[in-house]
Amino acid sequence: MLWNSIFLPPGGELTQAVSALQTALTEQGYTLYDPFGALPGKAYKESARFFVAPVHDGWLRILVESAFVPAFDAEFGAHLLMTLDESHATITLAGDEQALVSRLQSSCSAADLQALITDSMVSAPAPSDKKASTLPLDALPTDVRGLAEGVDIRAAEKMFSRLSGGLMDKVSKRSGHGGAAQSNSEAAHNLIAASSAEPDWSSAGGRRILQLLDCLGINANYGREPNFADLRDAYALHKRRQRKPDATLYPGDSEVMAAVPNALDYTPVYAGKSA
Repeated sequence: MLWNSIFLPPGGELTQAVSALQTALTEQGYTLYDPFGALPGKAYKESARFFVAPVHDGWLRILVESAFVPAFDAEFGAHLLMTLDESHATITLAGDEQALVSRLQSSCSAADLQALITDSMVSAPAPSDKKASTLPLDALPTDVRGLAEGVDIRAAEKMFSRLSGGLMDKVSKRSGHGGAAQSNSEAAHNLIAASSAEPDWSSAGGRRILQLLDCLGINANYGREPNFADLRDAYALHKRRQRKPDATLYPGDSEVMAAVPNALDYTPVYAGKSA
């Protein structure tokens, strides 16, 4: 899952950011629409989707799920677009870097800022973890994940490999693909990879973004959470309950809403193009 956020430096207001974003979209030929209304809206071939977060310690975050990202430097002097694709980080600065230098914490210099943006900072490697694993533990519920602490992960991986191998064997036989089917190990590897596609904040790319947030005095929790998909789903449910407090909740809805209890504090900005 791709983590994609814009950070605007202190000085701007939420309404100013929303207005600037809407203006930039309409200038590029997009039509603004509300996907969270009571009635389904028009379907567009191309969409640009954003959520503007509440201001926190002066900073303003915009969650992005769009190929088109408008420029904000004319309105705010500078902004940072940060992307974490699993373990690969991309950081783009638009506007005057000096607008960010004035916001640096005492532990960071202008040279540190430049190095983090350009990925040229030399840092110590992450400590080796003898229990490091490719098992999709992050996909487990919190309570179950807690039970996994202290478990010999290497032994667990071997067990997982044997179990997944047997499972894939059965699937292969039932599907009738025989020798043309994926090997057990390849299928198990793909299963693990598919389950671990969340942004890896412990990776070099993840640590680079977290270090940059820290240098700029941006709260890490505000910078990382929620992700776009969780916020979108929670917002839709909270909005429905706002319109109709007695609306039926289906299995899983309560958990989705609880994951982002303040979803309605965010402002969605959705726009589309028909061609």
